[in-house]
Amino acid sequence: MTRALVVLFAVSLLMVGGCMKIHTDTTIEKDGSGTATLHFSMAQEVSEAMEELSDMPNSQMEDAPPSPTAITRDEVEKAAAMYGVKVKRFEKLTDAGRDGFEMELAFKRLADLSHVLAGVMGGGEEGLSLFSTGDGNFVLTSAKLDLPDEPDEEFEVEAEADATVSPEDMSQEDMQKSMAVMQKMMAHMNELDILMKITVPGDVIESNAPQVDGRTSIWKIDSTNMMEQQGELEPVIKFSGKGLKIKAPRQAE
Repeated sequence: MTRALVVLFAVSLLMVGGCMKIHTDTTIEKDGSGTATLHFSMAQEVSEAMEELSDMPNSQMEDAPPSPTAITRDEVEKAAAMYGVKVKRFEKLTDAGRDGFEMELAFKRLADLSHVLAGVMGGGEEGLSLFSTGDGNFVLTSAKLDLPDEPDEEFEVEAEADATVSPEDMSQEDMQKSMAVMQKMMAHMNELDILMKITVPGDVIESNAPQVDGRTSIWKIDSTNMMEQQGELEPVIKFSGKGLKIKAPRQAE
């Protein structure tokens, strides 16, 4: 699965204990613009554990999303401004012993939304976009993002050399701390709650979502179905283009 889909739909949460709640609801209008809401939260103990684990030598958290406490409205607005996306709402959540936030974004193109979420939630090489199928219809699927240039090779090699620590080089104390932190996170396994909704502007012709309600495709993952469903979070939705005014590139063969 691509890292972009980790960004958009929190697949990496399954890899860090399944201890978070993330709900997304994206609605696309007839011209390809739309709105998206995102709720991202976790128990404060898990948030603290993630930050502690990411600071440890040989951390396995490089591909995980950041703690919600690290994400601010200023950061989101900075990323949104780069792609013409508007932050309609951003609220921090600190209720019932949980850290998190809710935000609502308005976008002109689905690909612009993908860029913003990638910048805020941790990066990725692919994101969701709309394409013409050439038969008057459209498909929503993943595509490569046009990301900023990578650092030069010499810098990358040096950075990787500095950051990499093999498990054999970890001290006994660090290993024990790492195990203790992971146990805290695993204790919240049953809190996994992922809900993704995508509503398209035309009648759905095909969708790989487990549930389709009218023009809305729905994915749900919790601790009871996480192993079965984690491979099904790459949305592919083909829908009718009748009456739509979407300008989209032709889907590659």
